[in-house]
Amino acid sequence: ATGQMVCAFPPGHPLEEKLAVTVEDLLPYPLVIYEPKSRFNLMLQRSYLSNALQHNIVAEVRYSGLGCLLAEAGIGVTIVDSFTAIAGDRYELVYRPLHPAQTVRAYALTLRGEATKRLTRALIDTVGRVEVPGDVSARGPEEEGEARGPSRPVRERRPGRTE
Repeated sequence: ATGQMVCAFPPGHPLEEKLAVTVEDLLPYPLVIYEPKSRFNLMLQRSYLSNALQHNIVAEVRYSGLGCLLAEAGIGVTIVDSFTAIAGDRYELVYRPLHPAQTVRAYALTLRGEATKRLTRALIDTVGRVEVPGDVSARGPEEEGEARGPSRPVRERRPGRTE
């Protein structure tokens, strides 16, 4: 599956007015990024994170979920993959794609010489057919000039189950 990197921030943040986020748009804000040796950080360092943004870094995280939690808490805006952004209503955040776009791909690894379980194969086949929308900010019909957050899939809540 193919996705892209997106900027995540709490609702009401000034970046919510943007349709996409550029390096210049991030200059006034504290930034939560991936730890230095992570693949996402290396990709962003090569093509997006300018020297000027290095001074804005307030936290480095290993996982997208932690970056989202820190952004949700108002520590800073974060950059995560769009697979995290479409993960449902887990975070109270708004997402905007980066401009220029930073493409990411999801891969599944299986053991060579060992049969893949049917459920695992079904998941891999399904995910392989998924294309994450290039504009995760779209949430269906929009009013003219109004920017929106990502579409939120509905998750079934089961009695007695905590999430």
